Amino acid sequence: MSKIIRLLLILSVPFVLFFIVGRLFGGVTGALFGLVFFGIFSIMSYLYSGDVILRMYSAKLLSRDKYSSIYKTVQELSETVECPVPNLYIVEADTPSAFVCGMRKPFSIVVTTGLVQVCDEREVEAVVAREFAQVSGGHVLVSTLSAIFSLVILYPFELLLRYGAVQNKSLGAVLRVPAILVAPLSALFVRISNRSSFFMDIDADGARLSKKPACLVSALKKIAHEVKYRPLKSGSHATSALFISNPFNGSLISRLFLVHPLTSERIARLEKLVV
Repeated sequence: MSKIIRLLLILSVPFVLFFIVGRLFGGVTGALFGLVFFGIFSIMSYLYSGDVILRMYSAKLLSRDKYSSIYKTVQELSETVECPVPNLYIVEADTPSAFVCGMRKPFSIVVTTGLVQVCDEREVEAVVAREFAQVSGGHVLVSTLSAIFSLVILYPFELLLRYGAVQNKSLGAVLRVPAILVAPLSALFVRISNRSSFFMDIDADGARLSKKPACLVSALKKIAHEVKYRPLKSGSHATSALFISNPFNGSLISRLFLVHPLTSERIARLEKLVV
C-alpha cells in the first residue's frame, strides 16, 4: 500500500466521523461545522503532533557530549541520503526502545535510557539507523498522523484508567469499560497505516543503512526480552506503532494495538542480510 493511499485512508475516517456527528447534532450547518473542525484539527496535527508526542513522553534533547556516537551516526546517514538531520531526544524509561515522530522536517528520533543501558554502542547505532530509515523513506508523516488521531480518542480514557488504578481498584475496573469500548476505534487508525511487512521492510532498510544487520538482530533480541519484564508505564498505547517494537504489556488494550510482526520473524529476515 503506497504512502498516499495510507494517508487518504487515515484522513477519511475522522472526515466521515466529523461529518456524521455534525450532521446528527446540527443538520447541514452542523455537518459544515464538523468539516471545518476537521480541517482545523488536521492543520494543528500537522504543525504540533510531533511536539505533543515528545511532551507526552517528557523527551529531552540528547546530550551531544554524552552520546556523540549517536550524533555521528545520524549525521553520516543524513549526508548519505541527503536529507535534513533529525532532532535527537532521549526519554527516561527503563524500557529499551526507540521511535521516530513528526509530520514536518526536521523529524525527531527518540531513544530511551533503557536502550542505551541494555544495548552496546554498535547495537544502539543499528537501532538509530533503523529509525532513521523511516525518515529517509518518508514514512514518518503517515505513522505520526495515525498515532495522533488514535491518541485523541484513547488517551483521555487511559489517563482515567491510571487515575482509577491509583485511587481505587473498583473505580479502575469501572473505568476500564469505556476505555475498552473506544480502543477498537482508536486502534483502527494504527492498523490501517501499519502492516507487519512495513516493519520488516524498515528493519531491512535500516540494516542496509547502518551495514550492521547482526547488531540490529542482537538489539531486537535484547529489546524483546527486556520489555517482558520492564514494559513502558507512561505514554499511550495509541503510539505503540511508532516504536521499534510494542513497548507495553500484554493487556487487552495493548493486544488491540499489536501491529508489529513477531520478533522471530523479523530476526529471520534480517539474518539473511548478515554476511
